[in-house]
Amino acid sequence: MAVGNLDAFLERHDVVMVGYRGIDGSVVLDCPEVARALKNTGGNLASEAALVRYGQALARCAESFAAAGVDLAGYNALETIDDMEAARVALVYDRIHLLSASYGTRLAQ
Repeated sequence: MAVGNLDAFLERHDVVMVGYRGIDGSVVLDCPEVARALKNTGGNLASEAALVRYGQALARCAESFAAAGVDLAGYNALETIDDMEAARVALVYDRIHLLSASYGTRLAQ
């Protein structure tokens, strides 16, 4: 199979996409206040004032999710790995070949 020949790949493999908790599900962990805090750093993300604003924004975001009944303890790398393994088992795959990028690659490995 030549690199880039997707048709030949798809003839021999299933493609299963597993979304990440907090990103691709019914609960999306979006924190606009954190994004705003990161934008308003005056150009220095590591300044003491920027770090304080960032920490405060994270705390407000976490409080908001907790008030909405979201258990943030269930949104971590180990739970995501468990989700991928549950998909593999449910689909009765003994082995899988990974095709992912960046953080997803490391997590899937």
